Amino acid sequence: MIKNEFKRGYKFRSWKDNNIQYPEIDYHKRLLTHNEIYFASLGSFNDPFDCKIQLVFDDDNRFRGKVIEYFVSQFPNKSKEEIESNLKNWKVPQQIIKTFIKSYEDHNKSIGIFCLTGNYKHILLWSHYADSHKGYCIEYDLEIMRDNLADNYVTSNLSFLECQVKYMEEMPVVSLSELYDFIETNELIKKEEIVDKQYSSKSNIWQYEDEIRFITLGVPNNTQKISREAITKVIFGCEMEMKHKAEIIEELKSYNIKPRLELAIKSRHSYGLDFETIEY
Repeated sequence: MIKNEFKRGYKFRSWKDNNIQYPEIDYHKRLLTHNEIYFASLGSFNDPFDCKIQLVFDDDNRFRGKVIEYFVSQFPNKSKEEIESNLKNWKVPQQIIKTFIKSYEDHNKSIGIFCLTGNYKHILLWSHYADSHKGYCIEYDLEIMRDNLADNYVTSNLSFLECQVKYMEEMPVVSLSELYDFIETNELIKKEEIVDKQYSSKSNIWQYEDEIRFITLGVPNNTQKISREAITKVIFGCEMEMKHKAEIIEELKSYNIKPRLELAIKSRHSYGLDFETIEY
């Protein structure tokens, strides 16, 4: 798994007025108003290839052993020798494969991911994730966020992993034996190899995102509270409305430790953004 090299992470959000047309905007605001971060399910991602794998058959003897283990657990009244005898004419039973894949898909439904970037200057990120530059961006101190999440998950007896996404030409390959190992344990840290292959791998066309992920098992579509101290900077998009800037400034004034505030402005000489400090 690629260790996260960034000390700061950035999250782009919208700040529209709440209305029927944009019911989701409230949780975009809650990052600042309630200091919540959201762990999304895999099905909500905008890339249909994200978190996909190539499933392959591996060495028959290794997978045969896994299937025998599976039958032993499912039929405790039969001995291992009986099961091995019944599998002499070895052929991977399709029902077993379907069972493993179904269990794997169920595991995927229990995964929650909070995505950040290490790069807040890229104009495409503002276009895609900050309401076409009309939204805002939050800078997080990842060490504080990591400590906050560790405390939260110790309390709830859950665990999380942090990684930096790696970008690839081909989908990662996972064998049936690895799939079995993944299904059989509920400890996320023991699933690290497949987590690395599946949940931290993306097509290299997304490389500009410099994505950072916090991954947790068992709680998709959930929010976690973090401390206000984790928010170290807020950046206004270059097209953000004045009233939205005023609302955010008013919110930030309630913080004991006030985050820095910046405004993105369109560069005069290149297709890019410059940033200027705002005093408040």
